[in-house]
Amino acid sequence: MQLVEVQKLIAWWTGLDKERNVVLPKQGTLLTSLIRGGEFGVMPWEIDLEFVFASLGANPVLSACRSRSEDWELQADCVAEQVRRAVGGEEKVTVEEYLKPVPKLLHAKYGILSKVRVDVNDMIDIQFDELHDQPGSRQLYRVRLLGAEVNFYWHQWEYQFFQIYGGSLQKKVGTSGLVNKSEACGPDASHSACLRHRCLPAYAAMPDAGCVLEFPDWFAHTLT
Repeated sequence: MQLVEVQKLIAWWTGLDKERNVVLPKQGTLLTSLIRGGEFGVMPWEIDLEFVFASLGANPVLSACRSRSEDWELQADCVAEQVRRAVGGEEKVTVEEYLKPVPKLLHAKYGILSKVRVDVNDMIDIQFDELHDQPGSRQLYRVRLLGAEVNFYWHQWEYQFFQIYGGSLQKKVGTSGLVNKSEACGPDASHSACLRHRCLPAYAAMPDAGCVLEFPDWFAHTLT
């Protein structure tokens, strides 16, 4: 995980407008911000970080790219280029095909540039958005993540923790910010969320085997 790039991107985005630009972690990154490593680091099983770079009003990046062309592909390339410059110009920044349908639909149907998502080095997922007259927009909470300040809505946290994760701190495999598949790590799990370790004597003679390491009380996912 390239944490330096995360810090650069957050500093760049908030620096464009300190009053209106906010960084909202989402899905597993929101959990990391609030009850896992937070200020100190990500969990060993995390393979990416996901954020919304939002503005309380017009989004400066979307506005700039919207003014350069009426073609959505060119507008999206413009967004990716601005992110690339923010991290030094040499990083891989793309708008993957699977990320295009929703923003392209919004552009085709309403003529707007919104919800453009870019992928940085296949590890950082950023969605650009605007928060126009959002109820509770003044109720943003601040939290430290990897040495930087990010924000979240309390109702966002409650929904994800209780509705998506069922109020459980047990690691779950295949759970996204929208669907809870309720798959805990099993003895033969190969997912990155399931840390493998030779923690049972029976596996000592089996070099390629192991068991899933899970914290007994689950809350120990935090590093505090």
